[in-house]
Amino acid sequence: MAIKWYQLELGGVYYARMRCEAREDWVEYESERDHRGAQTGSFVGRYRPIGEVYHSAPGTLEAWLTERYCLVVADRRGQIRRGEIHHLPWPLQRAEVQTQTCTVAKAWGIELVGEPETLHFVKQLDVVAWLLE
Repeated sequence: MAIKWYQLELGGVYYARMRCEAREDWVEYESERDHRGAQTGSFVGRYRPIGEVYHSAPGTLEAWLTERYCLVVADRRGQIRRGEIHHLPWPLQRAEVQTQTCTVAKAWGIELVGEPETLHFVKQLDVVAWLLE
């Protein structure tokens, strides 16, 4: 897979340079916020699946995190917009991550300590989305 850098603007707020590349079993990911006037933040790391595919059970943390059927965003004027989405249950796999740099949370005053307690991988999830209301 070729290396790809993306320039991304989220909700009219932040620009970032991003690269994502599949290499062997790993997905390598880099992101650097470079929006003028905003605090910088970067992430460099890689992740991969380490278990068999499974679907979340009702009432579990995995179900709460993945079984969402609408998208909520703020537009450039700060108005909240909502869009319906549909997807099959997420084909989850346990995962591992190797983090080299992670300063994104610090910009929000959040200090990340230790390894993540919950980490999942999804190879692909097809989604049908409707227009925002």
